[in-house]
Amino acid sequence: MHLNVYVIGGQSQPLELPDQLTKDVLYATVSRRLDLPLDRLKLVSKGQSLQNEKHIAALASGDTVMALVVPRPPSAAIQALNAGASAEDEEDDVTLRLGDSAPAWQRAAVRWLRARRYPTWPLLLALYPGGKFWACLVAWILGAHVAAALDLGPIYILATLFALMGLNMGRRAAGAPSAYSIFNGLRRLPGQLTAEDLDHQLRHGQM
Repeated sequence: MHLNVYVIGGQSQPLELPDQLTKDVLYATVSRRLDLPLDRLKLVSKGQSLQNEKHIAALASGDTVMALVVPRPPSAAIQALNAGASAEDEEDDVTLRLGDSAPAWQRAAVRWLRARRYPTWPLLLALYPGGKFWACLVAWILGAHVAAALDLGPIYILATLFALMGLNMGRRAAGAPSAYSIFNGLRRLPGQLTAEDLDHQLRHGQM
């Protein structure tokens, strides 16, 4: 029986094997001829792993077999270390997520949810922004209801967007340039690329 054995990476080897082929003979021959570790060798033909004698018997002369080397699993020490780290992270979830200064009622709420296998992220999401955020959100919702009753909904939304843009523009230090040239007396920013720069590069062959 003639088989073509390929290894990922380009190495190939034609093999002459006995017609009465067995799994042990096939794996041992491929391991020896291609210098592959027998304990981690995996052979695949026509998309099917050759794991038993039935699969080996289905091979025909001229078939192509792909040889794969299964990666080594992590050592027992590393697996134990990862397992210990995961358990430690799970045990310290309340401390890590809430912090040492979190109130006792927040810790108790998270422990209650974890004890009943409920997800804790909704509570943490609600606690993270703080009371000021939720007070502003409630005030905005009430304002939206009033605006809708007065048929001023679109204007209210636009005013909200402009307010958010203004509040998130930040503050510049005295004398610091703006990111927009129009606010700098139309002066260029350091490193700014302009049409004049492109024209200069094209004309002088520096593009």
